[in-house]
Amino acid sequence: MIQISQLYGYYGALASWFDYNLIIYLAKQRPQYNIVLFGIKYDDSLDKYNINNYSNIFFLGAKNYSILQNYASKFNVCIIPFLINSITKATSPVKLFEYMALGKPIVTTAMTECKKYKSVFISNNYNEFIKLIDNCVNLKDETYFKLLTKEALQNTWYEKAKIIVNLLKNFE
Repeated sequence: MIQISQLYGYYGALASWFDYNLIIYLAKQRPQYNIVLFGIKYDDSLDKYNINNYSNIFFLGAKNYSILQNYASKFNVCIIPFLINSITKATSPVKLFEYMALGKPIVTTAMTECKKYKSVFISNNYNEFIKLIDNCVNLKDETYFKLLTKEALQNTWYEKAKIIVNLLKNFE
């Protein structure tokens, strides 16, 4: 059974750009942490790592997008454990903004896009990833959560559309 009080989660595609070794390392180093993964198996990469062999990693498959936030709201920390490669260097993960909207601390690997946001904790290696999660476990910093909310509101689809409309006006 998953202990709700210590849930670290990811939702999205599980594919070759996902750092399965990082998740396994986290599971081994912090057996008290429960790691929940939601999403579709985009390719066969998930199967190669035998995550079912770890008692604290749970792959729960794809969930309907309309109820996904109900599951994700139970996460203590939202994670984006992507490898750093040519794909992820050009990636702007929409889940980043969805995680912000959940009001949960976010720990990611060092993706260029994620570095733009002060509310995102960026790791450069496996040990730092774990340390950042450890630091987020009981995070109660009101200033941080205000920043998280501010950055979430700055990155809604409405705000992005306003930017595009303003850019288009400059071409008239």
